[in-house]
Amino acid sequence: MDTEVVTFTANPSLDRTIELSGPLCIGAVQRAAAVTEQAGGKGLNVARVLMGAGRAAVAVAPEVDASFRRLAALAPAVPLVADDLPTGRRVRINTAITEPDGTTTKVNESGPALTTAAAARAEESLAGAVAGARWAVLSGSLPPGPRRTGMRTCPGRPRPRAPSSPSTLREHRSRPSCPPSPPRGSTC
Repeated sequence: MDTEVVTFTANPSLDRTIELSGPLCIGAVQRAAAVTEQAGGKGLNVARVLMGAGRAAVAVAPEVDASFRRLAALAPAVPLVADDLPTGRRVRINTAITEPDGTTTKVNESGPALTTAAAARAEESLAGAVAGARWAVLSGSLPPGPRRTGMRTCPGRPRPRAPSSPSTLREHRSRPSCPPSPPRGSTC
């Protein structure tokens, strides 16, 4: 089956969920009732849902580590196009702490900085992956560095056609920018 949707995750993550048997007690030591971990990031999560619905999807990310690659290969496996992070670097970890009543506290890392070279390789990988696809989904947070490298992903702006070449991707990036994000360090 041809690829219908290509997703792009600029800032992949290991999503770790820690389930508590009682309420979270700030400042106390508590034992986890259960811990799960999966490869994540918005684009990979979207591809996983699409694959589960019988749609052909491919996930593209700039760089991932061995743990991410291993978890992404587990069922339901999503085809992944990504370079390897240099030795000693890892993807970010997003931690969700869940209480029995459903209250969830999330702590997300920023992720490794994306270099100009890694951004350029990711653009080439994305251009190759979307060549035969019907849709491209660029979603999720940006890692440190992309704005300085010129890479711009803009979630929430669906396009009826996927970009099919590096020049089309550059044109896509030059369209109106995303609304500003909340300032770093803002409170809940």
